[in-house]
Amino acid sequence: MAQQEIPVGIGVHSGVAFFGAMGTADGLVDISAIGDEVNTAARLASNAAAGEIIVSEQALRDAGVDGSLMESRSLELKGISLPVPVRVLRTH
Repeated sequence: MAQQEIPVGIGVHSGVAFFGAMGTADGLVDISAIGDEVNTAARLASNAAAGEIIVSEQALRDAGVDGSLMESRSLELKGISLPVPVRVLRTH
């Protein structure tokens, strides 16, 4: 993305999500994911600036990754009642 100068920010979260295929008799139309964790991941991605990867503390714990050396933030996300603790990585 950097070579094409396309600004991209990434959000990473973990948890239970529900996936399903929606379609018609003519074939598959769309595959969708729903759930609170999907909403949180989408909100994290929308808060990530170009070149940033925002990872929830929950995702780091679930992956067994120590994020203590990464920048720490607490984000208030639309539709989520409590602030979400995150760590930030920069690609440049």
